[in-house]
Amino acid sequence: PLVSCLFFTMYIFSFVSDGSGFNSTLGTDLMKVFDDPESSDVKFVVEGKEIFCHKVILSCRSEEMRSLFSNPKSSPNEIDIPAARYNVFRSMLQYLYQDRIVIHM
Repeated sequence: PLVSCLFFTMYIFSFVSDGSGFNSTLGTDLMKVFDDPESSDVKFVVEGKEIFCHKVILSCRSEEMRSLFSNPKSSPNEIDIPAARYNVFRSMLQYLYQDRIVIHM
């Protein structure tokens, strides 16, 4: 039991970087599939530009998206967003994927 506890402790501490907390790559990994037409199952069209996403990721991160995609038979695969700016909507989707927002000035 003591050896198992030590290995578990070493395993947990291997995730800690410079004492500031856990070093997660989840957001980085999810961004690898963001706006990827080959792996996506939903497309948003904003100002005539397409953004490819994944219903399961969006549903996990947003109650509104979960409601939109809750019925697979009526769940849209293409959604037109007429009242949004492309950069703003894209940033919102990126936030859902990586839990941080990047603002380009």
